[in-house]
Amino acid sequence: MPAAAQKRKGPPRQGGGPPAKRPYPAARPRLPAAERAIARLTKYWRGKNAPAGDGVGARLRVKDWLVQNVYELHLYGAARTSGRRRAGVLTSLEISGYLESYLWPRFHGDGSDSWAHAMSIAVMVNLKFREGVPGFACFESDTQRYGALFSRILQLPTERPTMSADERSAWVLFLVHAFQSLENPMVRAQALRLASLPMWFTISPRQVTAQLAANPQLGRPWKFLQKRRAKEAKLAEGPPLSSVQERDFLPSLLQEFLRALKAAGKAHAVEEHSSEQLAAEEAEEEEEAEGDGDDDDDDDDEAGAEGDPAAEENEEASEAQQRDTVGEGTADSGGSPTPANATAVADTGAHAKGDAAAPAAVPGTPKGKGGRKRGKGNEVARAAAAAREAARKQVEAKAKEELVAAGSSAPAHRRYVERLLELFIDLLAQLPTRRFFRTVLLDANIHVHASLSEFASLPAAALFNQLLKLLVFYERFPVDDHRGTPIADADAKGARCELLLSLQRAAYKMDGLQPFALSNLSAVDTAGALGSHFSRLSDEKLAQLTSQLGIVHSAESAAAAGKHFLVRLLVDRYERRVAQHESIGQLPLYPDEKTPWDTAVVPITSQSPEQAGDQCLALPKLNLQFLTLNDYLLRNFNLFRLEATYEIKEDIEDAVTRCMPRRHRVSGNTQFRGWARMALPVQDFRLFKVGKPFLGEARPSEVRAEATVSLAGCRPEVAREWSEIKRHDVVFLLSISAEIEDGAKPDSELPFPARLGLKRVRGAEVTQVVDEEGHVFTGESENDQQLRGTTRKLELQLDTAQYHLDAQAMAEGQLGDVYQTFNVLMRRKPKENNFKAVLDSIRDLMTTPLVVPEWLHDVLLGYGDPAAAAYFNLPAEQRVSEYDFFDTFLDVKHIRESFPQAEVVFKEALPEGAPEPPPPYRIAIPPEMPRATGSPGAIPAATSGAATPPVPAAAAAAPT
Repeated sequence: MPAAAQKRKGPPRQGGGPPAKRPYPAARPRLPAAERAIARLTKYWRGKNAPAGDGVGARLRVKDWLVQNVYELHLYGAARTSGRRRAGVLTSLEISGYLESYLWPRFHGDGSDSWAHAMSIAVMVNLKFREGVPGFACFESDTQRYGALFSRILQLPTERPTMSADERSAWVLFLVHAFQSLENPMVRAQALRLASLPMWFTISPRQVTAQLAANPQLGRPWKFLQKRRAKEAKLAEGPPLSSVQERDFLPSLLQEFLRALKAAGKAHAVEEHSSEQLAAEEAEEEEEAEGDGDDDDDDDDEAGAEGDPAAEENEEASEAQQRDTVGEGTADSGGSPTPANATAVADTGAHAKGDAAAPAAVPGTPKGKGGRKRGKGNEVARAAAAAREAARKQVEAKAKEELVAAGSSAPAHRRYVERLLELFIDLLAQLPTRRFFRTVLLDANIHVHASLSEFASLPAAALFNQLLKLLVFYERFPVDDHRGTPIADADAKGARCELLLSLQRAAYKMDGLQPFALSNLSAVDTAGALGSHFSRLSDEKLAQLTSQLGIVHSAESAAAAGKHFLVRLLVDRYERRVAQHESIGQLPLYPDEKTPWDTAVVPITSQSPEQAGDQCLALPKLNLQFLTLNDYLLRNFNLFRLEATYEIKEDIEDAVTRCMPRRHRVSGNTQFRGWARMALPVQDFRLFKVGKPFLGEARPSEVRAEATVSLAGCRPEVAREWSEIKRHDVVFLLSISAEIEDGAKPDSELPFPARLGLKRVRGAEVTQVVDEEGHVFTGESENDQQLRGTTRKLELQLDTAQYHLDAQAMAEGQLGDVYQTFNVLMRRKPKENNFKAVLDSIRDLMTTPLVVPEWLHDVLLGYGDPAAAAYFNLPAEQRVSEYDFFDTFLDVKHIRESFPQAEVVFKEALPEGAPEPPPPYRIAIPPEMPRATGSPGAIPAATSGAATPPVPAAAAAAPT
């Protein structure tokens, strides 16, 4: 046999016979059609087609059909999908360098660029931020062209008013990223001009006068803007585009939010109505099918459907045609179908499939080899079913038409208004943008409009309402908008009293409001008192009063708003507000039964828009800039509490699932058929002490309880772990009322609390553990005794803020006696259970006066030059000259080694032969002390390369 043939066939087996066959190589995984299309499109911006350098100064040609197809099929088309398919498509585009290598080098900025080109750049920037990559880095090579790009992106909704809600959401997300990147000088120059003083031309003159009186430093800039506006009004071509954007962009965006809010409410109402109609139609169809159906006819139908080869062939052909059209149509310029054509081809395939299957539904038509005539009764049933199907399709078509008239689908509208709220929150949460935007926001009365909208009352608006609360929180945050200094509680209360006095003076002149005008402030500053007084007025008087106060632009606009809106507006502006330190003190430290499973606050890890980064969350952001120190601490407090909540939720779900709570079929009591290492049934629970509140507080000073558990039946190592619970450990009390009967399986589609009957969750801190013989164990005292037996009584300290909220709910009849229903005690691993101490420390810092050095204050909040806080850059009078190091240094030799550039001497000379004093040491360092330069690892000197001679500057002495 030739060597080549032997090599092809492989070595012969031992003992003769034919040679062994080589195994076939593993098949390469086939990429999805959309990713294959993107891989083929990369030839247009890679290799020989890639632009030289960054394309600055060169007018590179752009293929508009390519940009249009990539946008509609992959960028905007991916926005209508979710899960792995969307992530794969967008990741492929980002990795291929579509933004850096094609879109940006070919963007000219002279108005010749297409709408899809600018929108594609905005979407790609959003994608980079989602991937954690700097989104504006590729634009820094040409800041002037970036200014043209930013201005063009601002005009996209004006150029195409038919933008869908998903496209508008992506557009707003680009603005969110821009205002979150103010540390970039290029982005800051373009973004801050939109939130500047010219916006005040759109608010009421009375509000402008009040703001200028409160901030006299704005008088000259305002006069300059008035002169510039008068000159621009005389121009034949009108004011420049940049001037129009500075004055009208954000105010018009606020009005766009109100329009989108109405559209969202209408879209959800249409969707809910159509869903109810379809559900009713399906219920009627099922009832009639049950009455007219026949077992033999059903068998014939199934046999006929399986035996129709024409329908199967048409279905396969339709699927192949649709796959090739959508996935691979963008690779070719000639004859490549547009997205509309691709949809038409897919619809044609669907109709072909329906036409092929239609003969099988016609009465009397044979199906396959074993088909036979249908009975007369079955013909009537089929005709009725066809009529119902036609009616159902008509209802669906009508619902779709109404949704198209509303703009797009209801979830898309909801995401759009949520993104707008996120943008407004970010503008209020930073001093550079808050300075002028807050006045415009108050003038538009966004909070009142949103809270009274139809959309806010829908179940789907849970995240929207939480974002609205966060917006109101930052709108009322106690900080001076123009100076950046925090407003003390006394000053805020004084400003509130002045507002109420001005309201009383205006009300005194109107008939029917004299009792309100002559009452003391504390009697009329509640929401109920304000509403009862102003609801008695007529519409005309209310419009006149609000116009006189300056909270509406004119009496005509107030009359058009309606009486209900005006009363709510007056209540919102003048009601009493809780001080910030009081609201912080009322925050519970432990999660309850609602927060862990609220997807708007704690997102779920599943294939959902939250995972793909398409939905915002009602969470504070850790930016580079903060309003005040309390704002910085409060954001960290909320985020750390939610992070701990997510971990606690996972532990609770694991423990409750393992316990397997089931309802007894006879008695109806909850029984536990499983076992969990970290949870035990509660034998007894009682409250034995509720302390009186401290002076000035509403919550109790302490709440103590005792929970009894039994270790009988536990393995020795598990019993030992329960016996080692010590003081300050955190445990959780669970109230479980099983909804599943014994022997049944839980419904995985239900939320976890409803699935297993979890009713209440309360946290507590352990103070001591006692056994059945009275031995006490704390884990911190030398007098601790070894616990014996199987009974453990845990003395607990409950959260006083949560107990106060529960007591109020029980007094109002909204809640039963929570503390008599606990039946499970859950513990956590000690290393993962230190969140309570951290949260308690942060809350104490927020509720007590916090003093930060002046040189560190601005740097900590993200303002000024960070290098200015370095010691050697501080003025001489601000430098600290004497430090108490306590036991930092071991001896005097250690001090000399730490300061090699200085001569260490003692303030008082030591006697001859006396030993050097031991630590602790207090060291005085004069301001002119130079920095070390010669020792390894030392801080470099201010003048680089210059050796600093030793100076007798440091003096060490034992502190008194």
